[in-house]
Amino acid sequence: MIDVLLFLLMFIVSYLISGVIHELGHILAGLLQGFKFFLLVVGPFGLKRNEDDRIVFYIEKNYTFWGGIGGVFPQNEDNDSFEKFGKVLLFGPLTSIIFGLLMLPLAILTDSNIFVWLSAMPIGMGVASLIPGKMGAFYTDGGRWLRMKREHTRKVELALWNVIRKAGFNENYADINLDDVCVLINDKEQNIKYLGHYFLYLHYKEKNNIEQVEKQKYLLKELSSQVSKQMLKVYPVE
Repeated sequence: MIDVLLFLLMFIVSYLISGVIHELGHILAGLLQGFKFFLLVVGPFGLKRNEDDRIVFYIEKNYTFWGGIGGVFPQNEDNDSFEKFGKVLLFGPLTSIIFGLLMLPLAILTDSNIFVWLSAMPIGMGVASLIPGKMGAFYTDGGRWLRMKREHTRKVELALWNVIRKAGFNENYADINLDDVCVLINDKEQNIKYLGHYFLYLHYKEKNNIEQVEKQKYLLKELSSQVSKQMLKVYPVE
């Protein structure tokens, strides 16, 4: 029983450390390019920048975020920010792999299970994040980077980036560009389409346009059966 508890403890500690390293890789890449930190979540633990521009600790209740989030925003409307974001995407997995490789000699020399976990888990996490594809409703870091390089999906990723950048970490959707939202709404992928209508819902909600709010809520409800449950938990409609 004690061995099982020790195993679980080492697994959880290794996962949290590996997740922090991965997300700090994203954040560090952003900070080096002039972005501003706004969110770090690993497991139920998080740090976020509040409305007073202070970084505070909090407990993240939405378990769909527990896989890890490292959030940074550009501080100005730099035309190169989208390309810089591509580097942010890649730096998380690369940091994970580098950390895991640094732990590998300790795992071999000490034959300690904790170092084995701290080597294998970050490397696995980094490689999995680099492989183009999806994890649940969302694309992997490598998947998003690849979408930024392809003509059609680049337009969608750029529109998504523009909306998020404009909203900022205070999530003010009143002034987002509706042309960008239309790109999302007209995409063939249902999760992306849902996101477009969700952003439009928030836009009209802040504009106090009740008629349009109700229309978007109806469209979101229609789409809800066609999208991932994870998407509905991350972007719920009140």
